[in-house]
Amino acid sequence: MSNCRYGTLPGKRGKPPSSRFKTITATYYKGAHGCILVYDITDRQSFQDIENWLGEVRQHASPNIVKILVGNKSDLKEQRQVSYQEGKEFADSLGMQFLETSAKEKMNIDEAFITLTKAILPTVPENKRGGADQGGDTIRPPTRPTPGGNKKGCC
Repeated sequence: MSNCRYGTLPGKRGKPPSSRFKTITATYYKGAHGCILVYDITDRQSFQDIENWLGEVRQHASPNIVKILVGNKSDLKEQRQVSYQEGKEFADSLGMQFLETSAKEKMNIDEAFITLTKAILPTVPENKRGGADQGGDTIRPPTRPTPGGNKKGCC
């Protein structure tokens, strides 16, 4: 669904990739319908770097790309540097949906992808939602896991 992704290197957290990766970067954005912008609630700089990432999205992605803002590490409340309200107000000011997650506690991870998918669906024409047998990718909102289902991590 989303081609908007980057790996980060130690000491390079949250910064857009160097010029040697610019060509590759544009490829990741091509055809993307949605993008999840994530910052660490315990690291103010990662929140401030969202502006840089938004610049990358604006430069390389479709103007209609759906974006959501996610504050991660919500389990580390005592180390919080960015309030929920600040993240929410920033997202609202840009017309983005917002939520906080904890990858460690597996909290709201599925909800982030469900939120993005539900926001993308109305932007995709009906004739582009068909399955692979119709020459397209199937686009459906994910379903929530059943209680007692797969408790393994993501990988």
